[in-house]
Formats: sequence, structure tokens, C-alpha cells
Amino acid sequence: MKILMSTSIFPNNTNTVLGSFNFERMKAISKVETIKVVSPVPYFPTAKALKYFKKWSSYSRVKKKDVLEDVEVYYPRVLVIPKICSILNGYLYRLSFDRTLRSIYEDYKFDIIDAHYLWPDSYAAIKFGLKMKVPVCVTAHGSDINIIPKNARIKTRILETLNKADKVFCVSNALREKAKEMGANINKIEVLTNGVDVTIFKRQDRNEARKELGLNIKDKIILCIGSLVPVKDHSLLIDGIYNIKKKNTQKNIKAIFIGDGCLKKSIEKKIKDYNLNGIISLKGSIPHDKLNTWLSAADLLCLTSINEGWPTVLFEAWSCGIPVVSTKAGGVQEALCDEKYGLLINKRTPENVASTIEKALEIKWNRISMIEYAKRNTWEKKVEKVVYEFGKILEGNKN
Repeated sequence: MKILMSTSIFPNNTNTVLGSFNFERMKAISKVETIKVVSPVPYFPTAKALKYFKKWSSYSRVKKKDVLEDVEVYYPRVLVIPKICSILNGYLYRLSFDRTLRSIYEDYKFDIIDAHYLWPDSYAAIKFGLKMKVPVCVTAHGSDINIIPKNARIKTRILETLNKADKVFCVSNALREKAKEMGANINKIEVLTNGVDVTIFKRQDRNEARKELGLNIKDKIILCIGSLVPVKDHSLLIDGIYNIKKKNTQKNIKAIFIGDGCLKKSIEKKIKDYNLNGIISLKGSIPHDKLNTWLSAADLLCLTSINEGWPTVLFEAWSCGIPVVSTKAGGVQEALCDEKYGLLINKRTPENVASTIEKALEIKWNRISMIEYAKRNTWEKKVEKVVYEFGKILEGNKN
């Protein structure tokens, strides 16, 4: 079977942490089937005068083609108009896809397209698949169901994508239900959660991990891994940490934020305003395969997101034997299904965040049960289902 994965959320030479879950899925598939990847990148001119647009200018430095884990990855340019005219992005992606996918197809006649994110990626892939009579399977990850369909015109295109796909995967039951509410054909939709690579994420000795990272052995360390963007709501976690500080119940508490994003400056300001500089530190982006040490060094992983699809970081934490404290955001409640693995924050208030963290820090956790839970959710197990479904689609088309 020849598979073509299509997603704009994928690592490249300028952003090695982007879409790590898609990268891990690709790696697992490549062990059992042939796969190539197309990852569109926004077009940006290389003129030196435009170097001040730091975020956008980095796109001009992305390689046109690369090889990751022995898999060929193509990075075609696509014209993207940020913020305004977002309805056009689906059509602009189509133009890019048609040229690139036709070119790839000449030498690599792929049997199926594995498309990720419903807009604009999967929409463009569906249009190509219908034209070339290549089946397309799409996967909804979170914001493409939770946020983007708030635009009524884009919602229509997303619904078209869902109903014209040969198969739809949602990474949680919560997303599947929202797709159903939108009017999607529920018979086409299956829940397929993301997995974890237990060969990368495995328990290290806590003290050794802290020594390696230069962290104090006596501190109670709360780790938060996620982009510094509104949907992750780091502000609520900062409020919770501030609440703990005021009560002075956990004198040695420290919080470490791993990730980067558009809210970095406002988060830094809030930390300074609360006088938490010695308590909360921002470490920026860290390569995915280096997170294992940070997780092993922590006492807790904490998320205060507003929405989530299926955060793989939870299983990465459990694979390292680290409990989780999280808000009830989308698929989190399905993943954190037992208090053996962590605690859910009942209400989105600083007081509840603080009290839940304090409670979790007092529990003597069974770390073996967390590690076993992670091992039941490996990428290899998830990919078995993916490949099986692709085979059914191809066999059905043949018949």
C-alpha cells in the first residue's frame, strides 16, 4: 500500500517541534507501509528587507524537500492571507495541492491520501482525490471542529469535507459528537485517538533528571507543555500558582512552561506583575525527543486548556510515570478516565486550580499503573487500526 500523508502541521528544518503527533504517526506507518508526506508552507519572499516579519520570514527558509526518518517530505509553497479572507485558504491550498500532488503521483502512484485537519488541508485533499479518483481519509484533531467552524462559510466547506471523505477519524468522542451535531454522516466517523512512543518517553530517575537539567531536588515542580496561545489558557495556571503562593502552603513550588507562541510577552508581563519570576520560568520550545527528561524531573503535568482534541502530552507524561492535573477540555476527560492517573479541575477558577494541584502533590501515586496505561496506547496499536481501515477502503473500491 502506498500512502500519502497531507498536513500543514508537520516538523520542518525551521520548526522541529511542529505537529509532533503527525510525525510520530508517520514514523509508525512507515514501519509497516510505504508513505510520503506533503506539508504545505505559507509562501513568503526571501527579500532581506522583510526579515523583520520574524514568524512569517522563517517560512522562506523551509526546505522544498527533506527526508525525515527515511521518509520523503515535500514542502510546497501556498499563498496564505492571514486573518482576513480565510475563506480563500481552501481554494489557495487546492491550487498548491493540484500541482504538487500531480507531480508526486507521476513517480509515486499513491493508493490513498491520509489528510489531517479539516480546513484547509483536508478540503484541498478531498478536491484532488475526487478529481483523480484517489480515496481520501481525513482526521479531525480539535480546532478544526471546535473553533474554525464558527465561521459559517468555512463550516459549510468543512461539512462538505466530512461527508465526501471515504473515512473520517476523530481523535476523541467529544469531537465525533460535535461533527455529528454539524450534520456529518456519523456512519463514516470513527474515533481513533493519538498514541505515544514509549521508546522515547520512559521513566528516568527523578533526581538524575533534575541534576541533568539543573533543577533543585527539593522543589515541587509543575510542568506545563503547550504553545503559548489563547486556547491553552496559561493565564489561568498562573492565577492558580499565584493563589498557592498567597496561601504559602507549598513553599518550594516551581512551575516550568515549555512552549512558544504569540502570548509570550503578555505571559511574561503577568508573571512579573504577580512577582512570580522566581517561581514560574519559561523555557521556550524544546525538541520533542528531549521532553522525556523534563517530564521525568517533574512532580505533575498541568494543563488549563479551554479546548483540546486528544493531547498526546498526557500519555507522554504517563509513559514517564507522571500524574496529570487538567481542566475538563474536550478529549481530556476521556483520556484522564481514572483518578489513578491524575485529577480533573472541576471549575475554571484560580482557587480550583490551586486546590487540585495541592491535592495532587500530596497523593502517593502508583506510577507503574500510569506506565502500563500508556503502553496500551502506543502508536503501533493506533496504526494497526489506520492501516486496516485504509485496506478496507481500497478493497471496497476494487470490488
